[in-house]
Amino acid sequence: YKKELLVAGIINGNVFIGLQPRRGFFDDPLSIYHSPDIPFPHHYYGYYRWIRDIFKADVVMHIGKHGTLE
Repeated sequence: YKKELLVAGIINGNVFIGLQPRRGFFDDPLSIYHSPDIPFPHHYYGYYRWIRDIFKADVVMHIGKHGTLE
């Protein structure tokens, strides 16, 4: 939107709590999360770039379900 990325989450001091974006919008959930051949969508890649480059996180923790960044 207007050359900006919307990142859903809450910033509480030096902690950011966010929801990992979906890796894709395909019919087969296994291919979405486990295929090395399916490229990441821009929002997924941008989310992690924002955490690294703008928020400048020292640590990223995935809590709950199996994450796709591992």
